[in-house]
Amino acid sequence: MLEQGARAHGFEADLWTLERVGEVVARVTGIVLSRVSVWRLLTGRLGWSLQRPERRAVERDESEIARWVAHEWPRIQKGAVNTPAWIERASMAGAWGYHSTDPERSARPCFHFKPGSYDTPGLIEVLEQMKVF
Repeated sequence: MLEQGARAHGFEADLWTLERVGEVVARVTGIVLSRVSVWRLLTGRLGWSLQRPERRAVERDESEIARWVAHEWPRIQKGAVNTPAWIERASMAGAWGYHSTDPERSARPCFHFKPGSYDTPGLIEVLEQMKVF
């Protein structure tokens, strides 16, 4: 009965939860089981195991991820090896990262500022030193 899937029993998503299994058992047999009893039924008698669905963004683009890993990431890593130690000081200005929404442009450094997370003279020094890149 459960092998048919949750959708076959009127649920919107094809995912079994303890509550859903308990509801189907009650509907079919008239017997109301506790969550613990449903768990024991699934794992002990039926041999089922806990499964968690993978969380992935609907917008995920596997080909773009593969392109980024193949082309952008090696370039970023190579640049990180040649970056002077002062770049570590950029953390005082916020999060150091790379950002590119335009496929025609390469990745570029970006900062996310939080009030009080940097001092102005230190930030100016970091930005002055970045001019060499």
